[in-house]
Formats: sequence, C-alpha cells, structure tokens
Amino acid sequence: MDKKAKLELEKEEMKNLMDTLPYLREYYELEEKIGRGTFSTVYKALDIRREMYKNDDWLPTMLIKPYTGQDKAEHMNSVKTLNEFVALKRIYSTSSPQRIVNEIRILQELKGAECVSPIVTAFRDGEETFIVMPYIQHDEFKDIFNVMGLHDIKCYIKSLFTALSHLHELKIVHKDVKPNNFLYNIKKKVGFLIDFGLAQREDETKQYEESQVMGDLSKIELVKGYDTNDTRKRIKANRAGTRGYRAPEVLLRVIHQTTAVDIWSAGTIFLSILTGVFPFFIGYDEADSLVEIASVFGLNDLQKVALKYNRIIHTNICGLPKQRVSLKKLCAYYNSEKLREWPEKDIRDAIDLLEKCLQLDSNTRITAKEALKHSFLQFD
Repeated sequence: MDKKAKLELEKEEMKNLMDTLPYLREYYELEEKIGRGTFSTVYKALDIRREMYKNDDWLPTMLIKPYTGQDKAEHMNSVKTLNEFVALKRIYSTSSPQRIVNEIRILQELKGAECVSPIVTAFRDGEETFIVMPYIQHDEFKDIFNVMGLHDIKCYIKSLFTALSHLHELKIVHKDVKPNNFLYNIKKKVGFLIDFGLAQREDETKQYEESQVMGDLSKIELVKGYDTNDTRKRIKANRAGTRGYRAPEVLLRVIHQTTAVDIWSAGTIFLSILTGVFPFFIGYDEADSLVEIASVFGLNDLQKVALKYNRIIHTNICGLPKQRVSLKKLCAYYNSEKLREWPEKDIRDAIDLLEKCLQLDSNTRITAKEALKHSFLQFD
C-alpha cells in the first residue's frame, strides 16, 4: 500500500471512530494516527477544551530540560504544543479489563516522574476505553541512532535510565522497553518512556536461588525445526515484550522476572547505537533469539545461566561460538569510524556500561540507579 492510500485509510478510520462516538467531537479533533499495537491505536488530537482544565499536575514534568537550555521562543512553543495537542490512546475491547486498569493505575502512580510520559486523563464509553497523554514531539530512532554524537548518546541513555529508575524504585517492570516506546527529542536532548500496556509489578517473592530445586530440568532446543506433535508439558511464564529486546530469562521462560528485564532491553538499544546496527537482534522466535544471543555471548555462558534457571539448552547448530565475543571489538567492527572520534576513556566507559547492562545472569545486571552513577553518564 502506497503512502497516499495509507493516509486515506487512516482518515476513513478516524472518521468512523468519530461517527461511532460522536461525543468525542466535543473534546478532540483527530489529526493523524501516530501509533498502533496489538491492543491499541494512538492518535494525535487537538484538545478542543484545553482552556477549561488545569494542567499543573503534569505539564511541569514535560517541560523539564535536564541536559540543554532553550531560548524563550522555543520554550513557549513547547508549552503551546503540549497545551494544544494530546496523544489519544484507544484501547481495543479485546484487551482485558484488568490489563486496562493496571495500565491506568501505574500511569497514575508515575505522575511527576521525570522522563516518563504522564497521564492527563482517561475515560470509557461502553467497550471503548481511552487514555489521554501529552503529545510528545520526538525524532524517529531509525533517523538518529546512527548520527548521534557522543553527547547525544549520553543524553539519550541518561534519559532512558532516569525513566527506568523511577519505575524500578516502585518495583514496576515496563516489559516492553524499545526505541518506539522511548520518544527522544534530539534537539532538546530529552526522552520520555511511553506505553505501559504490558507493565507489571515485580513479584514480591525472592529472586531464584541457585540452591533451590524447582523440579525436573526443562530442555530448550535450539534447532531450525520442531515437532508439532510434541506433547511434553510446556513451561508457562510471562513472555511479554518485543522480539529482539527480550532478556534471556524471558526467552528461557523463567517464571519470576524482575526489573532486570528492562535493563537488558535498554542495553540492546545501547548496543544498536554503539554498533550502528538497528535492530541488532531480530530473532523470529525464542529459539532464534537464543541462538543470536549465544552467537555474541557464547554458548557456554548461556548454558550456564540456563542451568541456574533449571533449563538445559541443546543445539544441533554447528558453528555457534563457545566463548563470548568482545563487545569492544564488536562495536569497533561495525562502527569503527564513529568510535575513532571518541576519547579512549569514553569508549572504555561506554563498553563497560554496555557490558553491565547485557549480563546474561539477571542477578549481576546493573540497576537503573547504579547506571545513572556510572562514569559514562557523568557530564554537564
């Protein structure tokens, strides 16, 4: 479908929505569709009644400029845009009521958190549920990840970990950290984490201990085919997230998952920035994804971590490296021209932070709070 036909289809979709729920016209004027997922569609909309409401509980958060200054004209334009437009998230009736309630509660709890997109309001009419959030001007990751300079990269990563630190302090796991869910403005040098549809509270039970016995070992087959008639009992665990950004423990179907899954996802974004390869991991399914991880971090280490979670990884794929690849060499191989411009200390610091984010063992992964204190993110 060409661009023109796509736009016409989107216009028809927005018209149908307004015809179905005519009262919406009294509040919002839909401008364009800006996002779509399995359970929702997001529209940019003009907030017709904006002058009737006080926005003091969320607007100051959006105007924070942690890493760069703005002149008065730019600042006033930001205020005007935030006041006039909103992101209207329409949640499909196929989404469970509990999931919707959970998302709204989490957004309410995160109100005022720096680098987290706040909720403005929410409402429901019959089976239709809407969440209203500020419209955030941002740059597409695919357009900026390979052109960001050293300072831009530091600002991007610091914004991301700032958002995650607020979530994780409240024991909230986002579960779908990826470039499309972190809206970064390269001019303002600040980003906002969005889309809490998959977010959950971390289980209060203790992290899995190596000494614990959890029953029979489960075998994970890293092969290019599988038996559709296989009747063995399957492990049931949360596998939420987007392919390419799921942590090893998610792929291994570990039942108890912590805030560390978000750190892995953030590390994967960082890996794309440092290598200039986006997306870096593209595995179609769990087995493919584990093969990709093994090709970078080594089959031996992946199998050791799997054993800690009572999993056995078996593969018939020849050529998978047993030992991990140096992340410094990997980044230099793909992106030597950019890294050549960096001071050696910044290269060392960046790789060190990357390695701490991409630990196969979730217990040894750096936390968001620790990451913000890392030497790579100490700058003016």
